[in-house]
Amino acid sequence: MKENTESMNTESMNETLLLTVLDKAMELNMTVEDLEKEYIRSALVKCRGKKSETAQVLGLGIKQLYNKMERYDLDKFRRRMLSCFKAIDKRNARTKNQS
Repeated sequence: MKENTESMNTESMNETLLLTVLDKAMELNMTVEDLEKEYIRSALVKCRGKKSETAQVLGLGIKQLYNKMERYDLDKFRRRMLSCFKAIDKRNARTKNQS
């Protein structure tokens, strides 16, 4: 039962990501490559940089995700994003401890 719930959550997240990126793509007249890159970036953010979770959300194998990240040079983006999440988590922990 838990597996079905996780699958539904992954499908729901995937659908939400896709609709968000498609709306943005239509507004900006993006190329297919730009669209795919933005889709992967959005999934990385939603999954807080966890590659295996990102691959699952995108319906890709982990090797496919690595190849696409390399093609679109997304490792640098992921490292910056992880750094931002770490700073946010640190700030939130300080705020929580002060309460």
